[in-house]
Amino acid sequence: MGMELDKSTRKPYVRPVKANWWTNKGFYIAYMLREGTCIPVLLFVLELLWLYGCIAVGAASGDLGGIQKLLFAQKVIQHPVTILFNILVLVATLYHAFTWFNLMPKAQRVIIKNKLLDGKYFVIALYALTILVTIFGAVCFFTDFLWIFLK
Repeated sequence: MGMELDKSTRKPYVRPVKANWWTNKGFYIAYMLREGTCIPVLLFVLELLWLYGCIAVGAASGDLGGIQKLLFAQKVIQHPVTILFNILVLVATLYHAFTWFNLMPKAQRVIIKNKLLDGKYFVIALYALTILVTIFGAVCFFTDFLWIFLK
């Protein structure tokens, strides 16, 4: 009988990886921090969904239970821990945006007429777009917000 060709008798080398591999270099720490910003953002989205649910139930039902849900939601969002958490989410999101925008020229290369476009144009365009969308969102929010009170 010959040797089976589909089985290897050698064990493959598996390099050991420690759980704290990312603490060895500053680049890895920044990478893990940027990727870790998804956790507070997820919790913030769950907070918003809960608040929308409270508002929907409170507005849909004209009874005392719905009004109590609205008042409870108001107390929760005015609590200092919630305000501190929302500030933390804002900082995490700004950190993520800042690091991603500065990384973008390395991730996306554009060649126009056989010349590589300078990466600073990407960064400037991303910041400009972010500022424009923020202004647009603020205008939409505050005009809706004012419209409610001007009725």
